[in-house]
Amino acid sequence: AMSEVGGDFYSVNKLDDSTLRIFLADATGHGVQAALIMMAIQGIYDGIKNFALPVNEIMEIFSKEYVRRYGSLNSFLTCILVDIDTVNQKIVYSSAGHPAGLIINKENEIQLLKNTGGLIGVHFNNTYKLVEYPFRNEERLFIFTDGIFEQFLGEEEFGEERLYNILLQSK
Repeated sequence: AMSEVGGDFYSVNKLDDSTLRIFLADATGHGVQAALIMMAIQGIYDGIKNFALPVNEIMEIFSKEYVRRYGSLNSFLTCILVDIDTVNQKIVYSSAGHPAGLIINKENEIQLLKNTGGLIGVHFNNTYKLVEYPFRNEERLFIFTDGIFEQFLGEEEFGEERLYNILLQSK
């Protein structure tokens, strides 16, 4: 990704004194077309990122707006939206066809942040579930796009399991 343009986008912003919002999206395809879609993603998300709404409602607004503006392009994206609440020590998230993120606790146990809804760009009225997990200070959150584990090491794909093992070993 560092040697060519692509369609990955992320945003981290502070909603209030206790809530951090993280958005990660990945447009399908590669190169200039994916980069242009990424710019569209950023334009829509920047207009709604500070709304004090549950993350699943933000995802639904985002999905509708994306389909309304760009549905005729037949371009899709995956994304995950996470709110980290430091006072109540929890995370809430929604995702749209995105690879599962991870919470790793101090005992090195993994909690997968599984998908909660369909790809953005497919249907106008997509709905997304809201999922909540405890999130303590000593726990680690990892979210990423599929580009990190779809890389090849010679003939072999890097893979999710290899990524998970590396993350478990990191402190």
